[in-house]
Amino acid sequence: MYYSASLSYGVHILERLANMKNFGNDMYRRPWRDSSARRLLFIAPFLVGLLSLGSGVAQATAPQDIFNNFNSGAVSNSPTTATVFTIKDSYLITMILDYHWNNGHGSPGGTIALRSSHGPLYGPWRVVTSGGSGAPNINWTAQPKVVVPAGAYTVVDSSPATWSQDAESGGAGFSEVKGTIETSPPAKPGATWSVVSARTLPPMIGVTCPTSSFCIATGQKGTILTTANAGLTWTQRPSGTHYNLNASTCPTSTDCIAVGALGAGIILTSSNRGATWTTRWTASSTSVNAVTCSNARDCIAVGYPGLILTTSNGGTTWTGRSNPLSPYPQSLSDVVCPTSRNCIVVGFDIMTTANGGATWTERTKGGGYTEIACRTSTNCLVAGEQNAATTDQGKTWTVPMKRYTYDGGKTWMTYPPIYSGAISCTNAGGACLMLSTGSTLWKSGDGGVTWVMVWKPPYWLSTFVCPSTKICLAVGKPDAMSSRGVIVREKGGW
Repeated sequence: MYYSASLSYGVHILERLANMKNFGNDMYRRPWRDSSARRLLFIAPFLVGLLSLGSGVAQATAPQDIFNNFNSGAVSNSPTTATVFTIKDSYLITMILDYHWNNGHGSPGGTIALRSSHGPLYGPWRVVTSGGSGAPNINWTAQPKVVVPAGAYTVVDSSPATWSQDAESGGAGFSEVKGTIETSPPAKPGATWSVVSARTLPPMIGVTCPTSSFCIATGQKGTILTTANAGLTWTQRPSGTHYNLNASTCPTSTDCIAVGALGAGIILTSSNRGATWTTRWTASSTSVNAVTCSNARDCIAVGYPGLILTTSNGGTTWTGRSNPLSPYPQSLSDVVCPTSRNCIVVGFDIMTTANGGATWTERTKGGGYTEIACRTSTNCLVAGEQNAATTDQGKTWTVPMKRYTYDGGKTWMTYPPIYSGAISCTNAGGACLMLSTGSTLWKSGDGGVTWVMVWKPPYWLSTFVCPSTKICLAVGKPDAMSSRGVIVREKGGW
């Protein structure tokens, strides 16, 4: 890259002005990231004019200010009005910076999010803090890297009590938003998702569909709902427990198993498609997180602390199995059986069995895995703090080269692994969907090497399932802090 004479001169003037002493009045501490930044404001128009004369500098794709309500007034805490901005085009949001002067004390980092006037919540994103003007942690910076369509957006700051505002901002919290314009509006995949259960529910945790029409959703406080029409309508069922129910499965068209915990682990069974339930197993100081069945009789349940249980009678009785990680067992979060005897358990580590769960072999260490899904009897993908893939029923694992796109493939980025909590794949080596932190849904058609963002839902979702290539269901809650639950449904195919 080279600079023209005009551009070089502009940079020279910029540096000299930035180093001047006592430039401007500093009677009050002002909302600037540092004293140099305060001085730069006054020469910004001049500098922009000089920079525009430079040649050989690519300006078109550089992030630009979308919104900035910083000003030179003395600031107070606790905004009295919302910080709202409007964009007329789609933008890739690259940075959001909120100011937390807080009487010179700053504020420990939290999160920033954007809420669309149409409802969807983008984020929240964890911030990185920096100091200035002798105060620590006054600048909260998030880097969303998410595409949002044209519309009005409210900046949501997790610490409004320390967020700076003044009369000149109209009482709105100080925020700067940067991004790059999208030359054409991004596709709106997921637009056919809709809330199908808006009743007063506690937060929902799990959902499974043994057939293309029959599904079970489980949640906190012993909540169980069933549907016979692929999620169009739901019926709440009595579980007989107040425990949080984390997951369920149905080895036959009528027999189902649900698992959970609340101070003690619990396993329930039903013989009438989830209409009524019977407690089969419970133990204090445990949690049962997941369950799967390879046939009508043989099932495996896993949980905390390193809990592995098997049944050979459809869930009526359960047998504890030895964990090779003992005496330091970690919480186990999911289990799948790609064949009748070969099963894979994921948690902090990955373990496999070749005899239906009687004995287990450790395969990896320290991945922080949350869910697993298999495309074929040998090819499986794991989601979590990092993603992993196997092509030999879990004996060996690799971390595929992951590339992500937020705009349908126009631009691609290689990031550190996106932390993901749920994953689901179609059979016969088909596509996979992954739900990452903040409830962003991604799709991969190549075994997890590349991922395309297909939906940024306005909900805080815990997991999802797709009973067919035309229908998907997801459960969770309206937002991260909500005490209510939600079930959403998509029809349109993926």
